[in-house]
Amino acid sequence: MTLSCRLTVKVPALRSILTTLPEKVSIGAVTRDGGESAAATLRTNAGTSMPTTSRTAVTIKTVRFIRNYRSELRIFNNPTQIKGVSEPVGLYEVTGLGPLRTRLQVSAKRGLTRFVGRHAELEQMKQALELAREGHGQVVAAMGEPGVGKSRLFFEFKAVAQSGCMVLEAYSVSHGKASAYLPVIDLLKSYFEIIPEDDERKRREKVAGKVVILDRTLEDTLPYLYSLLGISESDDPLAALDPQTRRRRTLEAIKRVLVRESLSQPLIVVFEDLHWIDSETQALLNLIVDALATARILLLLNYRPEYHHQWGSKTYYVQLRLDPLGRESSDEMLTILLNNTAELVPLKRLVIERTEGNPFFMEETVQALFEEGVFVRNGTVKLAKQIDQIRVPPTVQAILASRIDRLPAAEKELLQTLAVLGREFSSRLIKRVVDKSDEELDSMLFELQLGEFIYEQPAFPDIEYIFKHGLTQEVAYASVLLDLRDIHYFRNDRVNWWS
Repeated sequence: MTLSCRLTVKVPALRSILTTLPEKVSIGAVTRDGGESAAATLRTNAGTSMPTTSRTAVTIKTVRFIRNYRSELRIFNNPTQIKGVSEPVGLYEVTGLGPLRTRLQVSAKRGLTRFVGRHAELEQMKQALELAREGHGQVVAAMGEPGVGKSRLFFEFKAVAQSGCMVLEAYSVSHGKASAYLPVIDLLKSYFEIIPEDDERKRREKVAGKVVILDRTLEDTLPYLYSLLGISESDDPLAALDPQTRRRRTLEAIKRVLVRESLSQPLIVVFEDLHWIDSETQALLNLIVDALATARILLLLNYRPEYHHQWGSKTYYVQLRLDPLGRESSDEMLTILLNNTAELVPLKRLVIERTEGNPFFMEETVQALFEEGVFVRNGTVKLAKQIDQIRVPPTVQAILASRIDRLPAAEKELLQTLAVLGREFSSRLIKRVVDKSDEELDSMLFELQLGEFIYEQPAFPDIEYIFKHGLTQEVAYASVLLDLRDIHYFRNDRVNWWS
């Protein structure tokens, strides 16, 4: 398979190792999701060199994608000869950090169905928070299959219970196992209120100022925090440390800061999608869990059944198994989505049977049936087809794939592009990536919102969007040709470029 759009490199931690040799730059392997690896070698013109630290090189064809991430680009004056390519290629070096993403704060009026069927779990979480406030740290884990409402449960809990607490959130992503500390960096940037516009001096001031104000005895954690957040120091005090010592002290530094912060105010620390977690973040979680017993910290975790951990024996650990909704709650949810007329009873029964009470599956099934003309809405919802003419797809992935395929070509292409960018993305980013006029793009985004593929969410100063569910993004992403997926290494809200 030939990649005609660009040349770039992926190695673990989403970095590309480019090592300068005399008139030669060796580039690490290009790897695709479980596929083959191919090495590339660049022979540079005289005078063209790159620094020996980790960097990513891209061609002009990729620049229009990565500029949207507010990445800083350095242009090499001389075109570079690539082995196997007849003409020299102009190279750019990606040196900057992409912007932070916003948190999941989609309001109910933006499209969320009324919350049903999880009141017992909410009460357990509230009880755990009360214990944490009193200095008895708690771990609450929501475990369930995709679509059962793990993230929604956390959203509803934060809406009613976070008053008086500091909330810190981190999200794993599907490619995150290869990206060390990715959720942790996200969490720390939120804690230190670091924004993309901050230069290095400003970032250093924010980190040092908060740590010193919190507790001067924590000053020894600063070099480890600076290193993790990509804040350079002229004389690196960690350079002489062996990797294991550096790793251990880095994890300990983060734990100490969080535990000390909990003395000033209760913390709700959220880690989502642990089934995609990297080993370094997992090590930090293990350390935090072990230190929770006397801390004012409520640690909220969610994951799919395939994820395993060692915390089950902790007396302050509670696992909430989120099963699909029962028949009564499922019927209540469908009544909210449709109505309670007698003619809909057989179809509601069919939907519950096919979806097995999975909330996300039910929402997508109803949406698909509207799009297929099964329902019509004229003040109230009515059936437009006979029950025996209705076909409900067997899986939520099949429903989503079918809905995406029915989109007009331009909207489908836009949705696929958004899936490559990430779960959340800004209006400014989209407008720079997608080659459409503002009027065309706004119209297509509006249609995708009407179809409930994406939601608009509160953000300032730019408009932000989020996929309705991680599965929506996964299915749209899976429909993208493999060549085009490579741009996800420049994802606006997830990738941390190490300098």
